[in-house]
Order: sequence, then C-alpha cells, then structure tokens
Amino acid sequence: MNFYRIFIFAILLSIFYFLFPPSIFAQSTAGIQVSPPVIQIKGDPGETKEEVVRITNIGEDETPITIQKKNIEGITESGQPIFTEEEEIEEAYGLKNWIEADRDAFILKPLETQEIRLTISIPKDASPGDHIGGVFFLRAAVSPKESGTGIGYAVGAIIETEVSGEIQDEASIKSFYTEKAVYNLPEVIFRVTVENEGNVIVRPRGFINITDVKGKKVGEIRVNDKGSAVLLGGKRTFQETWKGEKASFGRYQASVSLVYGKTERKTISNATSFWIFPFKVVGIVIGGIIFVIGGILMGIRWYIRKRLKEIEILAERVGGYHRGKRMEGAILRKKRKTGMAGLLRTTLIVLFISITLFLLLLFFG
Repeated sequence: MNFYRIFIFAILLSIFYFLFPPSIFAQSTAGIQVSPPVIQIKGDPGETKEEVVRITNIGEDETPITIQKKNIEGITESGQPIFTEEEEIEEAYGLKNWIEADRDAFILKPLETQEIRLTISIPKDASPGDHIGGVFFLRAAVSPKESGTGIGYAVGAIIETEVSGEIQDEASIKSFYTEKAVYNLPEVIFRVTVENEGNVIVRPRGFINITDVKGKKVGEIRVNDKGSAVLLGGKRTFQETWKGEKASFGRYQASVSLVYGKTERKTISNATSFWIFPFKVVGIVIGGIIFVIGGILMGIRWYIRKRLKEIEILAERVGGYHRGKRMEGAILRKKRKTGMAGLLRTTLIVLFISITLFLLLLFFG
C-alpha cells in the first residue's frame, strides 16, 4: 500500500516539475560592481578634475541604471556612509554640486562594463580642506515576467577632494573605556571614540597597551588597523577586544595611543583601568570561610551548652547549695547565652563589613 502511494506521488511530482520549471520560482542572479570604490583628488579653488568610474553588470539580466549624487555627513560604526541633503553640509564640506556625470541613466547588458566620466569642478570660493560626497548607481526594482517580484539596490564610488589652503588637521579622543569595570575572564572589550576637529579627514591608527598592577606589560592590541576614516565634524567609535592568556586577579591599566595626520604625524592618547576578578573562585573561597567561621561558632556554642548541662547535673546530685546559688547559676547561663549571641552577631557584622570594603575597593579603587 505504501509503495503505491510513493509511486503515485513521484509521478505527480515529475508532472509538476515539467509543467512548472524551476525558473518560475528562482530569482535571476543580479548585481553590479563599481571600480574604484574610492576616488581621492587634490586641487586648487577654481580647478577642474576629470575621473573615470567603471561599472560592470555581473548578473544575467539586462539592467537599467540611474545615477545620483549625494553628500556624506558621517560614517556609522559599521563603516556605512550617512547621506544628507542639508545645504549646511554642502557649504561646509560637501561636493555634490561639484560633480557632473556624462549621463544620467543607461542600460547595462549582462557581463557588460561601461565607463562613466565624471567632471569635478572645484568652486573658486571653496573652503580649504577635505570635501566628501559620492556618485551612486541605482538599479531600479525590475519585475521578472516569470516570478512577478523584483530586486533594487545601489552601489557607488566615494569621492574625497582636498582643496588647497590652510589645512587644520586636528583630532581628539573623546572617550576611552572598557565595556565593563570588572571581568571574570581576561576577555576585555575596549571602545575608543575619536572626534575630528579639523577640516580634513583623519584616519587614526595605533595600539592599546595593557599593564598589570606592577607595571608589567601583559598585552597589546591594534586599533583601526584598516585605517577607517573619521569625517569632518564627526565622531567614530572603534571597538577592539583583548584576550589575555596569562592574566590573573587584579587591577589593570590600559593606555591607548593613536597617530594621525596628513601633513605631519600627531599623537593622541588616553587611559583607563579595569579589574579581572574570578568571581567563581573567590565566591568559593568566601563561602568556605563563612562555612568555617559558622562551624567554629556553632562548636563553641555547643561546648558551652554541654558544660552548663554538666554543671546543672552536678548541682542536682550534690543537692546543690541553697536556691540562691541556683538562681545565680541561671543568671550566669543567661549571660553566657547572651554573650554567645553577641559574639555571633559581632562576627557576622565584621565579616559583612570586610566583604563590603573589599568590593568597594574592587570597583572604585
């Protein structure tokens, strides 16, 4: 019975395959590439520059392309450009209006490469320093006849133009810190934020050096090894991770030193600290200490009770002294019990204060 079901299902599947081939359900592969991705230019006010951008259709479909020009006001932490249409950006360090392409739209055949000629006209009143923008090639969302859906995307070339004049190459470290103040294991995440305070793009590179409480260097990591940019008037946070193999319990010092500069090499630096504290190990030790102290106190209490009981039994056998002596013994027992409770409370208070002081020194020392 099961055999016939499988046989019928296979026949139906074969008929379905021939009636509705896979091309109906598969998206056509599509994509475009731009070269070069970054164009760097130097020029004087009033000068005109010519550049060529090559765009290639690496897909299997004929692709309509439109060209757009945009200013860039910043870069995200992941390195993606932030576009803007604000006129203040254009006047300060934009260049969208400086760019002219030899066409506004065109069609790329499969595997075809076309050259787009760009003219960058630097205004006579252009401010000195870097100006940044981009030319972007947009593929409209095309709906293939077979599937009825489409894909749209854009790629581009970033254009950096340095206008001659008084260059202000200035940057500073706005913050440098670790993700946490205390780490259980030596896997420390550092974040350093650099602000561009000049009129040219900065690409800070450098190192973070880690030293232990004795001043011995225990680690070093690179910062911004790829040379990512911090744009004019912007900030950018670089994140790096240090994994120390031989780091032990204690307080550590980390210092960052970054180098930047087009005309001359400049250095900026900052420092921070963190703790490596093996919580599990210390927790076991503290728990063991509390257990031992508690055991000692309980042992002392048990011993006192035992001795008092022996005294009571002895007093009963002897017939005791007069009742006054018994009353005196009762008072003595009560005092001893009260003293035992006070000893226990005092010990716990001292232990609590010691742990609290240790934690305060750990976090704020």
